Amino acid sequence: MPNWQVPLFNRYDLSIEFDRQVGLIRRAIAEDWRTYSHWPEAKVIERFNAELVIPIELDVEAACMSRLGDTLYRYAVPFDGDDELWHLYPVAVVDGVMGELFRCELLLECHAGSASRARRIFDERLAETSAIVELQRQPIRGFASALPSLIAGEIAKIRRPPPTMPLQLLQ
Repeated sequence: MPNWQVPLFNRYDLSIEFDRQVGLIRRAIAEDWRTYSHWPEAKVIERFNAELVIPIELDVEAACMSRLGDTLYRYAVPFDGDDELWHLYPVAVVDGVMGELFRCELLLECHAGSASRARRIFDERLAETSAIVELQRQPIRGFASALPSLIAGEIAKIRRPPPTMPLQLLQ
């Protein structure tokens, strides 16, 4: 049986996702500016101020361990939230966290001589994973609280008339 475990939390800094979300909002406002230009700023902000990045929530209580072979064990942990976050690191490059994502479950595998040894390995890996997920929450909360100001800034950019050239430059 192939091992599909891959490195987690190692592709991009979490801020990349925040930039992507602001870009999507910017594009949506610009594309439908005819509608939004008649709305009060507060209504536009309300329209786009949603929980865009939903933190990962591990359901440890529903996790289950199974034996796949003589020494191979799998631990399946259901989760909710934005599955893209499994690839984004919160502060610095995180190395060594391996897992597989399948149908809203984090799958961890290990080789161990006994089920109790496998359980200790999974508990350690889950504690490390939970700590990283918790580290992601702070910047996600910061982004959510800054989002209304970011949206207002995007509205101001669109509403601002293009710069005009001074008359003496035109002559």
